[in-house]
Amino acid sequence: MKKIDAGEYHVAAGEEVTIKVTPTGVAPFVAAARSGAGVMTPQAGTANKKPTYVFTADKSSIVKMEFSFPGAPATARYDVTITGSGGGDTGTLDILQTDSIKDPNVRFMVV
Repeated sequence: MKKIDAGEYHVAAGEEVTIKVTPTGVAPFVAAARSGAGVMTPQAGTANKKPTYVFTADKSSIVKMEFSFPGAPATARYDVTITGSGGGDTGTLDILQTDSIKDPNVRFMVV
């Protein structure tokens, strides 16, 4: 995987992409959907603490994520780590309770 910028990555066909969400100061109120594949389900056993989404890059796609902060303090945040099974760059996103945008899109281009 090669990080182009915070919202775009180049991946190899068949590469397994992992998106791990770590909430701080808030329960894990996060949802993810992949273009062409629909709503993503966190890996078994991760939904209640650190939701982890995994998919195989079979075509270029966009993952849209939505983060909520019900009743959370202003210091609450989500740290998102993006990795690929082929190694290379690791990506990160930080979604703060105070951010105006809480629904980032991440593009994965199969090259």
